[in-house]
Amino acid sequence: MELTAKPSLTNGRRVVRALAVLVFGLGLALSGARVVGTRLEPVLLVPAVVAVLVGWILSRWNIVVRAIGQGAAFVGSGMFVAYASDGSSASFVRGLLDGSRQVVTTAWPSPRFPTIFVALAALIFAATALATDLAMRARWRALAIAPLMVAMVAMIAVGAPDGPQWQAVALAVASAFVLLWIGMDDRVASVRSGLVVAVSIGLAALVTTAGVGIAVADRASPRHREEPDGQLSLLDPLADVAAQRDAAPVR
Repeated sequence: MELTAKPSLTNGRRVVRALAVLVFGLGLALSGARVVGTRLEPVLLVPAVVAVLVGWILSRWNIVVRAIGQGAAFVGSGMFVAYASDGSSASFVRGLLDGSRQVVTTAWPSPRFPTIFVALAALIFAATALATDLAMRARWRALAIAPLMVAMVAMIAVGAPDGPQWQAVALAVASAFVLLWIGMDDRVASVRSGLVVAVSIGLAALVTTAGVGIAVADRASPRHREEPDGQLSLLDPLADVAAQRDAAPVR
């Protein structure tokens, strides 16, 4: 009975960890939708689902097979996002090279360019794929929250400035809790990964605090030019000269 129960328990934990990463991926998709000014973009769910599914299927293979499989899935999901957003294969390539610059330089909400969707999808896929691979490793599974947290803060930072993203943050907190505490009675984890878990908990607390702070802050859009309330002329003398000319224009 013991010999048959152990594999099923391991498979069950693998499924739970994969689902936890998928929940976080849903939060990333919600944050990505806020970049283009909507509440949900179904096309952004595709990279998260594909990355988690492929990572779970290939989790028992060696790192070379996992890397090749995730690379092929990255290209496939990225091409799907490009075509689904009225783009082409050229939009996929350009989105990887120039999409992130378009996100941070266009006025909010960002235009619904295929290249912008590809850039958002690439970040979601990279974070969920790496997190899934780490979650499937007994010793390193606590570090799975690291790429997810970084991606979440990046999404919130470039997203909508019109209010907090509570749904995405709530999904992130729930997923992080599961990834950190589910299966903590594993012998391998309890003996060898104490430091990893401690570092991960500290990182989660730090990054979550930053993410929540950005989410609830009454912040302006960084893509709109606004005059500063004050200026240190010693640090920027050219700005001081320009301010003086604005105050007393030369005839």
